[in-house]
Amino acid sequence: MCAACSGDKPTAGGSAEETGIYACEGSVSGRAARLAQRPEKTDLLEWTSGAEDGAVIRLSELDSVTLDTTGTFYYTLCMNSSGEFSFDNVALRSPYVMLELAPYVESEWWQWDGNWSFAEYDSVGERYTVTYSVIVDLRKAKNIDINVMTYLESSRIRNLVNQGKTFETAKQQADGEILETLGMYGEPFVFDKSDYVESQNSRIAMNFLSGFMWGWNCVAPPSEMANAFATTGKLSQVDSVRDFFANEIYNWSKYGRTSDSEGAFLGGFMAGLYELGECTEEREGFMERVTLNDADMNISCGSGRWTYKKIFMQSNA
Repeated sequence: MCAACSGDKPTAGGSAEETGIYACEGSVSGRAARLAQRPEKTDLLEWTSGAEDGAVIRLSELDSVTLDTTGTFYYTLCMNSSGEFSFDNVALRSPYVMLELAPYVESEWWQWDGNWSFAEYDSVGERYTVTYSVIVDLRKAKNIDINVMTYLESSRIRNLVNQGKTFETAKQQADGEILETLGMYGEPFVFDKSDYVESQNSRIAMNFLSGFMWGWNCVAPPSEMANAFATTGKLSQVDSVRDFFANEIYNWSKYGRTSDSEGAFLGGFMAGLYELGECTEEREGFMERVTLNDADMNISCGSGRWTYKKIFMQSNA
C-alpha cells in the first residue's frame, strides 16, 4: 500500500480521532472494475470485468475532518486488462483519499486532456456516464478496489461525515446499509477490497448490481441513484429508483439464467428494496403484497429465503 507512513508526530489539526500529523511518501495501488459491456451469450458470473488498460484513475487527498478535497491530486492509468493500477511517489498529509475511475479509456478515439470534468451524457454511446469512486483510510486499506458498490459507499460516507460522524462511524453505517439493501445479512462488506472475488455471494452481488447499473445508465444519470442512497442509506425511498431495480430483478429471473445461489440473492435484494428485513425462522410463511408498475407481486419468506411472484394484472376499470 503506502510506504513510509507515520502518525506519531505532535498533532497540528485534523479530526478528533487523529493522534498526529499523517505523512505518507510512497505508492498506492489497487484494482478498478466495471462492466465494460453487456455480453449477449454468457453466464452471469462472467459479466463484470476489470477496467480496461488505459483507464484513467485519479487519487484525491481528502481533508481529515470534512472529506473535502484538499487540492492535492495524482493521476495514473490502469496498467492491464485486470484493472490494476499504481500511484508512485505520492506525498500526502491526510490518511483519507478518494480514488476515482474515469468513464472513458485512453485510445486512438479518446485522449485525456487532463480535465477531470466529464459530460454527464455520452451522446455517442447514447448513455449516461459514471465515475466510480472509493474513499479509504490508507492506514487500514488493503487491496483497494473501485467498483459500483464503493460508488454507493463513498456517496453515503460523505453525506454522513457532513452530518458530523467520524469516518470510521460513517463507513461502518454505510457498509451495513448497503448489505441490508441487498439482503445480505450476516456477511462482511468486502467490496472495497479486490479479494471480494473470493466470496461467491459477493461476486454474485457485484455482478448483478454492475449489470443493473449498465441498464440504469441508459435511462437516467447514475448520480440520481447515488444521491438517493447518499441521503437515505436505502434504494427504497425514491420510487423511481426502487421500481427500476425491482423491475430488473423480476425481468432477470423471468428471462435470464439463474442458479440457486443467484436466485437466493435476487430474492433478498427484492425484499431489501421493500424494506422487509431478513427472512428468519420466526418469519416463516410471512408474505407481503406490493405493487410493481401495473401488477401486484407477493414477496414471501420460506425456508430461510425470500421469493417473489407477480400474481395478477390490475384492472384499469
